[in-house]
Amino acid sequence: MKNLKIIMLSCLALVFITSCEKTEVESQEFNTNEELLENSKNQAKITMKDGTQISFYKVNDGDLQGVFLMEETDCGECSPLNAISNLVEKELSEQEIFWALSEPGTAIPEFLEIPKQKASNIQAQGWGRNAIKNLSPAVYQAATVACNNNSFTSSIAYGFIGTPEFIRLDKTPDNYNSFINDCADLGVWGCEKGPRYRYTATFSNIKRWKGKICSKAVQNSSNNHYMKYFCDSSVPCETYVGPELYFEYKSNGVWKTMKNTFGGAPAGFEVPANSTKVYTYSWRTSSNTSFRLRVKYAMGKDQFDFMMDKQSAGES
Repeated sequence: MKNLKIIMLSCLALVFITSCEKTEVESQEFNTNEELLENSKNQAKITMKDGTQISFYKVNDGDLQGVFLMEETDCGECSPLNAISNLVEKELSEQEIFWALSEPGTAIPEFLEIPKQKASNIQAQGWGRNAIKNLSPAVYQAATVACNNNSFTSSIAYGFIGTPEFIRLDKTPDNYNSFINDCADLGVWGCEKGPRYRYTATFSNIKRWKGKICSKAVQNSSNNHYMKYFCDSSVPCETYVGPELYFEYKSNGVWKTMKNTFGGAPAGFEVPANSTKVYTYSWRTSSNTSFRLRVKYAMGKDQFDFMMDKQSAGES
């Protein structure tokens, strides 16, 4: 499927762009070697045994320095970030989170190394993985089909900054007019099987940003996400293009995606057909800027919950 997306990007006959990268998560036994390969100088990823992924993206953009933390799971109640924070009763740093949830022996990227003065006071690498195993189902539940409003709003990226300023629940493009019809920008086949919609929510002049999105891609004959494109000069093909989620910050007047801060094609998170994905994120910086979440390629019956929390530049 990834190759199909690359072909779509290179096809001059289309003016719409789809993501080059899939984020489907399969439940599988953890493989330390795979985790070592995924970690690099500027990003790292931890995969839990239930398929939950915790990603760390280094942001090094002038005055904007830090680590963007993203948790991807398929339910609203199975958050390792919230689980380990509840255990220690405090908000952990990104470095402490990587240490707690990575397998013992996993190489630690330089940007996630714990300062030496703190290293002697912490538990062994991977302590959080073992601790989560002992939690009761009420605290750390197995995956569910979709998000419950109460559980969705009960937590956000291992702790609220204050009272969430932005909550939108049970929204679809069909029932929420803040979704904008995007067919004019998607080319000849972009809306062949029904309208496509985009959505944006922005926080301006802040230095701390947390959020959460629950998205379900409803795939059926009346909400069909498959798009046509040309395999070659004459033969049309189809590929799945689900709703894509973007987390972005503004730098020098330009919006950049947290997932790909070093240039190239914008990178989003695509929701697989008839799947529910929950994305929880956190970012902090000493310099205030603007942040936004975006949705692209949504269809009328796709389902969304949104929640954002912030700390303004002047707040402590």
